[in-house]
Amino acid sequence: MSSEVIEKIYCDLNELKTVDSVVFAGMGEPLLHKAICDLVRKFSRIGIKTEIITNGTLLTRKTSEKLVEAGLNRLWISADKSHIQGSNSDGLIRNICNFNNISGGICKLGLTYVLINPTSDDLIRNQEFAKLHKADEINISQIIPSEFIEKLEYSDTMVAGKRNVDDL
Repeated sequence: MSSEVIEKIYCDLNELKTVDSVVFAGMGEPLLHKAICDLVRKFSRIGIKTEIITNGTLLTRKTSEKLVEAGLNRLWISADKSHIQGSNSDGLIRNICNFNNISGGICKLGLTYVLINPTSDDLIRNQEFAKLHKADEINISQIIPSEFIEKLEYSDTMVAGKRNVDDL
């Protein structure tokens, strides 16, 4: 998103005073944006709660410090099974622990999961992971039985975050 678009959104929200929070998320990793901490600070200064959804791999100590200092209200970690049980899970867990230590509870932590064919064990494991890492909120989304995955028809509308789904 261009800085002009961000500035327009900022000015509109500052003038309207009707939006409670802004979530930095979507197509790509928000922590890759070179000005993410400045954006958090900018929106926080006008009283808008700020949230980021990240996979956590770029959540270094320095980034955590800057985000907390900038006024981030909630950090969402996308903690899908591949993240919390994958080859880089130790790094993710270390980043979450560092963030919690740095924020001291000032910034809330949430975990978000995309589950495909979830089992009760998956749900229990996610709750235990959340409790262990002091997450106060869990968001479970896109629970799609795997037999329907093959039926999803993707098109160029997927770029806009839309999916054509037939026969589901």
